[in-house]
Amino acid sequence: MSQPNPDPRLAESLLEGNELIDGEFGITAEIPSFQLIQEWQEKRLSLCYGYYRMVDPPAVRKLQEELCEATGMSHALCYTSSEAALDEWLRTHFIIPPQHPILLLAEAEEPELERITGLFKAHQLPWMQLPSQVPARVPPCSAIVVLRQSPEVDRMLTILWHSLSVSLPLLVWSTEVPGKLARKLREATWICDLKGESGGGVLMPESSTFFEEFLERRKRRGPLLSPRVVRRAPGVPDESKEQTSAFNEVEKWFVKQEQAGVALLYPSGMSACAAVFDALLQLRPRHAVVIGGLYTDTHTLLTTPRFRPEGTRVDFLDVSEQDQIAEVLTEETAFVFLESITNPLGEVPDLPFIAANASLRQVPLVVDNTLATPFNLAPLQFGADVVIESTAKYLSGQNDHRGGAVVLNDPTLAVALYQDQQARNLRMSDEEATVLQERLRDFPDRMRRFNRNGRILRDFLQRHPKVAEVFSPHEQRGTDPESGFLAGVAGVVSFRLVSDSAEGVQRLYDSDLRPIGKGPTLGSNRTILCPYPLLAHYHAPEELVEQLCATRYLIRVAAGCEEDFTVVLRALGHGLDAV
Repeated sequence: MSQPNPDPRLAESLLEGNELIDGEFGITAEIPSFQLIQEWQEKRLSLCYGYYRMVDPPAVRKLQEELCEATGMSHALCYTSSEAALDEWLRTHFIIPPQHPILLLAEAEEPELERITGLFKAHQLPWMQLPSQVPARVPPCSAIVVLRQSPEVDRMLTILWHSLSVSLPLLVWSTEVPGKLARKLREATWICDLKGESGGGVLMPESSTFFEEFLERRKRRGPLLSPRVVRRAPGVPDESKEQTSAFNEVEKWFVKQEQAGVALLYPSGMSACAAVFDALLQLRPRHAVVIGGLYTDTHTLLTTPRFRPEGTRVDFLDVSEQDQIAEVLTEETAFVFLESITNPLGEVPDLPFIAANASLRQVPLVVDNTLATPFNLAPLQFGADVVIESTAKYLSGQNDHRGGAVVLNDPTLAVALYQDQQARNLRMSDEEATVLQERLRDFPDRMRRFNRNGRILRDFLQRHPKVAEVFSPHEQRGTDPESGFLAGVAGVVSFRLVSDSAEGVQRLYDSDLRPIGKGPTLGSNRTILCPYPLLAHYHAPEELVEQLCATRYLIRVAAGCEEDFTVVLRALGHGLDAV
């Protein structure tokens, strides 16, 4: 149970230093003290800034507040597009296929119609269409969706809401943000295009309950509006052709680097991950096999019923159990999933062995290659069928870009993913692609330093008397993965203190660790440290924490690519001395 909110002066003190890392477009923020983590996790105060999927960037937050003020709605959530917002609305209301069709009130010739019905088709949802007027009798239906292309429709909406004798999900799709809405009109959820300088779409739910659900879904599935899109400045010359060229060049870079046939770019790594899971679980029966530990939000997508299709079954194998893969694969298996280097424990599944077994059963192998990066590993060359990359991490390096990529060769799956991406208008913004193209120019040089610093960090921690156990890809069961399919292991190294306690973590974390950052990300050019389980699994049961993180008091250090790494080691040593 949450305790009362802290004294305002204490809250102000704790939030001092909670600032974005690397400017207004930063994807993460400094969380400067152990107590601030606790107060935030216990919901006694809110962070001003945080990891971009968990805490909205300032520009997005400001836009959402302005939309609430303009319409009178209590809540607003911005998405990469209105189609992406509608997709999440449908997934929320129709986890189980409905008994009755959706009632769509729209004129047959309206050009916006296909944007809505295309998603009905994608979700295999039945619908019936009637003109944009109050029907004499509302037929049996599972929800009502109204296409509003002018304010004249509002009077019809008010009459319709008053005439309903049953409670149904009500959605209004509008090609523009309306003005101040009458109270009755605020009883529906609104999805609106954000025209002009911003772009994207906004979902304004009718209740706080649904707002919390949509917020949670957006965090986990990642269809996020980039703050760079929000901040398009009026009067700036049109750069759309140059930006589109950058988008295409980044796609070509991934095709070449990963030796793939197709590359698709997404607004976040998790939106890429969710898209692959959605596509495979539609194309094939609903069973998945996971090998090794998972990033927290990937684990949530696969284990939480409301985030996956009804009836989906997932089997988990530890890396030490990967030789049992043949026993768990069946004719119903949709895919095998693994992280090439697991986060945060640095396990390295035997990719060629797993790929060979999956191929024998004609089961696609999906690899999240974020921690290894295409510099250290091209999974398609070792038998993987689909590769997912979070472009916000090592590929960017500067903490100010958000995005994801999917690379593959299978034409059938590529078509399914492309059609889904088009239906949901779910793509990396041109602005973010332009930034990523620039960041990729020195990617090889940075990765060499990441690999070097990761090895130096591992050796330093192994020798330190305050450290009980080190978790890094170099230390997996006495083998050196660099001698096999993995050319390097980048910079993530985790460790357990000898004290293995909250007090020990607090003493380390609250030390002056500068220039090391304190926050939830990895792949940053600057070294960043965090008590990973306390950020990612604070409320999780002990068994799950031990499965994914070994201990609740694990410390994860994401080594940067600093030229002079001795400064980082000196600061970390100072923190360990305080334990």
